[in-house]
Amino acid sequence: MTRQNCADLPFSLPFVRGGVGRGRGFAVIFCFGLCAALFSPAAAENKQQVALLPMGSEAREIPATKVDQVRDLTARALVEEKLGNYPEALKLYTMALSAAPGHPFLLKSLERLAHLIYGRGERDLDGLRAHHVEEAIRRTEVTGFHKDAVAAISLEGHRLLHSELPLEAADKFSQSLSKDNTDQSAVDGLERAKRRIASRLKKGRFKSPQEYAAYQGMDHFLNGDWLGAIEALERTIKMGPLEGELAAAHLPDHAAQARSNINREIWTSEREGIMKQARQLYNESKWLEAEPLYKRIMDADPNDQEAKGLAVVVFKKADETRAHQAEEARLKDLDETLEQMRKSAKAGDSMTTLESCAHILDLDPQNVEALTFLKASQERLRKQGFMAPEVTVDAAAEKAYRQALLHYGNDELKEALASVQEALRANPNHAEAKTLLEKLTSHPKEGR
Repeated sequence: MTRQNCADLPFSLPFVRGGVGRGRGFAVIFCFGLCAALFSPAAAENKQQVALLPMGSEAREIPATKVDQVRDLTARALVEEKLGNYPEALKLYTMALSAAPGHPFLLKSLERLAHLIYGRGERDLDGLRAHHVEEAIRRTEVTGFHKDAVAAISLEGHRLLHSELPLEAADKFSQSLSKDNTDQSAVDGLERAKRRIASRLKKGRFKSPQEYAAYQGMDHFLNGDWLGAIEALERTIKMGPLEGELAAAHLPDHAAQARSNINREIWTSEREGIMKQARQLYNESKWLEAEPLYKRIMDADPNDQEAKGLAVVVFKKADETRAHQAEEARLKDLDETLEQMRKSAKAGDSMTTLESCAHILDLDPQNVEALTFLKASQERLRKQGFMAPEVTVDAAAEKAYRQALLHYGNDELKEALASVQEALRANPNHAEAKTLLEKLTSHPKEGR
């Protein structure tokens, strides 16, 4: 053992000067140093106290009655590990873990040895993990720690692997990874479950066609063949009630997950085409054409960050474009009606002139020319003995509505809301004001 090996031990083992070649003298002195560390007065003083294994920020308390036992076993395990005697180290860590169930340092040590002896005695390793699963689950129920919960599920998966139930084990490992995708124990366990399922399929020894179909389905699922998984798992379900391992493996959930994965992959592929077209329309400032594309992406995935930032701009610009188009249409309609009013007045058609005036004043309540022709047409009709219809001009409502549109176009939403409410107080039947009010209250621009 080198100086570095001794320094790596998490206990205060005294270093004995001298090289490895000192033979038996070194061994005697080393054993003396190890015993001195394990049975020193300082260790004796801690017998009735709570002690901590040296784990840094992951330190956990060990029952006082188990302190010396855990320290002794852990120190011996570390020495065996340093010497490369991994099976003996594994045995000692297992004994220590029995005295301190669920202890993170010991669990990590067990996982470290698992990687060192991977492929040699895999079943034995499953058994060692399974030995502690019940206690780990109990600790989870008592402590409620998230890491303990994930570790308990993963350990249950290893127990199931040891019990030759790879379908159920794969389900447990999948659950563990759904809670913590960095759980290396679950990653390794899922890979081993996948190999065992493939091995069972290769051997072809099954109790029934239903069990064979279930193994086929999970094999497809674990290898990312979603269509194959759906076909085989649904066939399994249709063959009759699921019992034993088939029921415990939550096969319907895996079938649903496979279908969801297919939909996600289809959408991912489809999204790329939609997003490419949407970006092009965005760059060309074609807001109205881009709006439904961004809306479709956001409806499919409200957390799509790439689309989210651009969608806010697109929705705002689309609203401004519609408002601008509505204003252009209003002005065009106004010009055409004014021209028609002048022609009908020149031709002496007072009734048509009056109708044109009413329409103009709907579009522009303060139009001076229309007000003048309105008064003249009403006088002419009276002189001709006709009852001139009254034309009401709701100037206050229209003015407030126009002001609301102006505020809305400038993103002054509070002011726009106040103006549109004023317009509706002046004229509760103002259709355009009602539409704008609904947009402001139901679909505010800043919420898009």
